[in-house]
Amino acid sequence: MFISQASFEGHKGVEQMIFNKLQKSMNETIGAKGLVSAECWSRETKDNVEYVFVTKWDTKEDFKLWVSREDHVEGHKEMNKYKGQEPAEKAKKTIRQYEEVIL
Repeated sequence: MFISQASFEGHKGVEQMIFNKLQKSMNETIGAKGLVSAECWSRETKDNVEYVFVTKWDTKEDFKLWVSREDHVEGHKEMNKYKGQEPAEKAKKTIRQYEEVIL
């Protein structure tokens, strides 16, 4: 089993942008080979919001196949064109991945 967790955190002004991104990711993920589950969680503080997209996969290889699909890679290439520029709306992205340990 393999879990990927993508966290997007920012000022409440970017909440709709984050939500739209995660809604698109959820739609693209459902039905993927090897996907066990996909969930989105949220947390709110006074000024900030955080959304966490958690996917669980049969194997790490299934996840790698999903993220290496052409439209996903092209989307990241497009985003990287703006790297170093400070957009008006920005969210911090943190990726964590875990492999199951059998005890």
